[in-house]
Amino acid sequence: MKAVFLVNNVRALQPQMTTTLLALTMANEGHSTWLTDVTSLSMRQDGLITASAHAVRSAPATGQTAIADVLSEEASMVVLNEVELLWLRVNPARDPRKQVQQTALELARLLEDRGVFVVNRASGLTRAGSKIYLHRVAPEFRPATLVTRSRAEALDFLESCPDRQGVIKPVVGTRGRGVFFARCDDPNLDALLETAFNDDYAMLQSYVPEAVGGDSRVVVLMGKPMELDGRAFVVDRVPAPGSFRSNVHTGGWARPGVLTDRMRACIESFGAALCDDGLYLVGLDFAGDKVLEVNVFSSGGFYDAELGLERPFLRVCAEEIVKVAQLSRSEIRCK
Repeated sequence: MKAVFLVNNVRALQPQMTTTLLALTMANEGHSTWLTDVTSLSMRQDGLITASAHAVRSAPATGQTAIADVLSEEASMVVLNEVELLWLRVNPARDPRKQVQQTALELARLLEDRGVFVVNRASGLTRAGSKIYLHRVAPEFRPATLVTRSRAEALDFLESCPDRQGVIKPVVGTRGRGVFFARCDDPNLDALLETAFNDDYAMLQSYVPEAVGGDSRVVVLMGKPMELDGRAFVVDRVPAPGSFRSNVHTGGWARPGVLTDRMRACIESFGAALCDDGLYLVGLDFAGDKVLEVNVFSSGGFYDAELGLERPFLRVCAEEIVKVAQLSRSEIRCK
């Protein structure tokens, strides 16, 4: 199968990133695989969409020099209309070039319309482009949540939360940036709200007590929890001392986790809706039995999962997506 990975910036890829590992896995499985980024696309006069892309050669999936070897070779022109699978591994929240990202998504959507299988689908990523998409989750499986730019509404909401405390976060963000723990008696609360409202709406959530010990990343593939030989893809992320954010990029650390009955019930309640939206590979962040975030852009954690759970999640994920890519859209079933 011909497959292309579209990312923010190919030069920013690191050996342990999920995107890097998935691309190497595809190449190791014998698929013709390329890497390109959002600044390397063109739409020609004849309507064909092309990319300046780097071929990915077969290499050990954990090879530290593999990605450097890929990028050391000269890029070639690939006609994206002729590929069978486009891995849309962008993350607009990590890229200040908002219009470039928007154009890349529009081109990917055109490719969808012309028969290329895109994962996750550009139309689905547009729908789930902010944390507001969390409202696809049933209320019993998520914290009480408010989206607003009103200081008065924000204060009233925090007053209504248990122990008068909650979390403030941007509606578009990544890696825990701009996320604050907030208490009604905090003398810095006004400053936190001012920061949150600076450029956009803010999301406020009631604080989930279980979050003090961290959160759990659960990967959902084709609407179901990813499970291999009795182990589910669940990675617990533990905050660094003195921090309430558990993101690995903010100093947290990862360990193997367990899929609880409540987590499974939550995924069963809206996994089919994820698939209907074209969101085939998704990371859910749980604290206790509540979903804090639905990660649809370049969801990761595969390196930590394979290391801690000792299961070939990368290979199985690639195989499943390739299998689904060979189906017509009407044949895809996630229930």
